[in-house]
Amino acid sequence: MDRRLCLKSVMIAGLAARVAESPAAAPNAALHGNVQLHMDLDVDPAHDQEFLSNFHASFAPMIRKHPGLQEVRLMRLQAVTTGTRPAGAYRIVLGFHSEKLWRDWVASKDHQQRAWPAIERTLRPHGVTAILYALI
Repeated sequence: MDRRLCLKSVMIAGLAARVAESPAAAPNAALHGNVQLHMDLDVDPAHDQEFLSNFHASFAPMIRKHPGLQEVRLMRLQAVTTGTRPAGAYRIVLGFHSEKLWRDWVASKDHQQRAWPAIERTLRPHGVTAILYALI
């Protein structure tokens, strides 16, 4: 094989691989790629300890058993360094291997009947802001 032709083939193959990985090439990448859900929670101060207990004793252990979960984190707001302060003091971050696996969790009996109600009852009315991110 001609050396130039070989080098061109290698370069074209590398370019094709990059194009296949680009977000424009896969408009539904979130359905198949890693996603993170960020939930800002406005916990009623009278239920703060109940919220923490429910998260650690119920929500986190149940979601950790769900297929596709990569991470579950609970964070408490420490300071706003730039921008607008969110309504709540807590953020839950959930990482899944795909949006489909996250949606499967949301539709599951564990989530619908046990894990989420334990969290939801500690929140103020309209106390959740949830944003789904696709990892790129």
